[in-house]
Amino acid sequence: MPPPPATSMPPATVAVPRGALARAVRAANSLDAALERRLFAFDAAAAASAGATDCESSILKADATLPNDAPPHPPLLVPAVPVVVAGAVVGAIAWPAVLARLRQHPDVFVVNPDGVQFRDDLLPTTATRSAALDAVLRAWRGLDAFACLRGWREERYSVWAPAATAVGSLPDSDEGEVEVVLEIERSASGLFGMRHYGCHVNGYVVDAASGRLSMWIAKRSPTKQTYPGMLDNLAAGGMPHGSDPLATAARECFEEAGVVVQQLLQQPHLESSSSPSLLSSQPPELLPRLTPVSVVSFMLLSPTRGLIPDTEFVYDLRLPAEFVPACTDGEVAGFSLMGLDEVVAHLAAGAFMPESGLVVVDFLLRHGLVDPSSEPDYARVAQGLRRPLPFPAARFGTTAAAAAEEVPRSN
Repeated sequence: MPPPPATSMPPATVAVPRGALARAVRAANSLDAALERRLFAFDAAAAASAGATDCESSILKADATLPNDAPPHPPLLVPAVPVVVAGAVVGAIAWPAVLARLRQHPDVFVVNPDGVQFRDDLLPTTATRSAALDAVLRAWRGLDAFACLRGWREERYSVWAPAATAVGSLPDSDEGEVEVVLEIERSASGLFGMRHYGCHVNGYVVDAASGRLSMWIAKRSPTKQTYPGMLDNLAAGGMPHGSDPLATAARECFEEAGVVVQQLLQQPHLESSSSPSLLSSQPPELLPRLTPVSVVSFMLLSPTRGLIPDTEFVYDLRLPAEFVPACTDGEVAGFSLMGLDEVVAHLAAGAFMPESGLVVVDFLLRHGLVDPSSEPDYARVAQGLRRPLPFPAARFGTTAAAAAEEVPRSN
């Protein structure tokens, strides 16, 4: 696959319907700022240092269906109940039903007036915590306790916390290491309001004559648990435990679109038996290369998945005009090469899954395709692409991230 030809012609701006970009940002941020302030109005320090006392009924009496909270959303705990792991607040429980079920597992959780803690005296390591949580979640799945567990993935997400911090730390710190303190089944993470991570890849083509850009857009499989049949970026996926942004993006490019990128050669193993022949068909220097370009973050409150603070690492992938993607894992129903006017029309119609819509908006702004002089919401939209999230952020390429530590940590 030869590299695409260079062009010096700048792309033209696209006409965006009034309000379309702002609606795309709101679609991903279904938890509005006012409700977020109410949900996170808990005392993080008290939650992290509280003793093993029984949960008082006052917490359960705080259940509330908020004004404008239309069905099918369940009632919410206001404020939400913080989740503490190894001395740090790493999540928040918004549903009373989750809190009630946690109380049935006193060998795993301590539920007190200020928050939920893991039993660090019995579960002092990441491995023991993760195994105990997995057993609880599998029991809930067997009882069909929560709809989200019907989409069980057998894939775990990492939960990060500061490796050395003051007890009760809630905001991200600009300094210091973080480490994985828990692994949680992907489909269950929203029940605990724990931070998600993933990657999205913009596959695009530049017309050599005009400089105009087109994007390869995927249509999600109708059998996907989340957002079936909606439009998506060329490739995207959650970041499983033990992976990192680049490895995740490279893998998803191959699995979802059949694209072998240069960085795939760096992976320790390839999951498809056909991948060696694909890799040998092109010299490495002629393979397309992922370019890390951005990050988007948002806060979703789903009636079935729970509270989802999410960070997505964004990559651009320029492809030659003759390339046609092909899904290899069944998660994509098909691909279309769309001009930007068509992409924007689908965005305005709400056809993209929420986070993919954010990534499209980010692409349009980064490539100079939207003029702030004609887009009234430009500044608000640009700020909304990267919503601050309340829990510790992952850090890759650090000592703590590179080596799994099993040093017991307690409050």
